[in-house]
Amino acid sequence: MPRPKNKEELLSLAKENFEKLYALIDSFTVEQKEAEYLFDNHRDKNIRDIVMHLHQWHLMMLEWYAVGMRGEKP
Repeated sequence: MPRPKNKEELLSLAKENFEKLYALIDSFTVEQKEAEYLFDNHRDKNIRDIVMHLHQWHLMMLEWYAVGMRGEKP
């Protein structure tokens, strides 16, 4: 899919990609979900860490958006 050109396309692509992420995570066994992995960043150690990291970035982005919509600089 090409880059989204409007809000509807962006939301659709985001939903599609989150569904892919959830499907991938659901395909893991319990052992794989709970296993510790050695990632290059030495911060994220398991799937839960990665999902929480992604969630925190989304929360920060939403806050930056709210600040920008108030006319302030994030």
